[in-house]
Amino acid sequence: MPSKEFKQQGIKAWCWCFIAYWRLWSVVIKLRFLSFDWLKPKLTLAQESADNSVLPMSGNVSLLALHEAVRLAARLHFVSAQCLPKSLVLASMLRRAGHDSRVVIGVAKSEDGLASHAWVEVLEQGQYAMLGEPEPVPSRFTKV
Repeated sequence: MPSKEFKQQGIKAWCWCFIAYWRLWSVVIKLRFLSFDWLKPKLTLAQESADNSVLPMSGNVSLLALHEAVRLAARLHFVSAQCLPKSLVLASMLRRAGHDSRVVIGVAKSEDGLASHAWVEVLEQGQYAMLGEPEPVPSRFTKV
């Protein structure tokens, strides 16, 4: 969902953006200063699903609006929020909105060694599908 369409969503979308902004701050602080034990329950092991489908960007409006709110909040934030904090915040907001979601981490071999990426998968029609990621992500990264 482009930002122009997001702005037309109204006050609810802006509230989501405000909530995402403050949750990003909380997650970034926790990632930097707390032990790994805080993060473990929020991640999902890949063996639970081998599905690599991507939700179409014209799908469920509330899913896409939440994704856009987190993306916009991260862009406007004074702290640099990479994929893991954004994914943790998006997954928690989706669960609060009643959507079954999980955070998945993938790794890939790169020129500099290993590359990693975190994304959110949402349960749609009995299968988990990636939300808001470009098409090459499932083929480029191996789920951990």
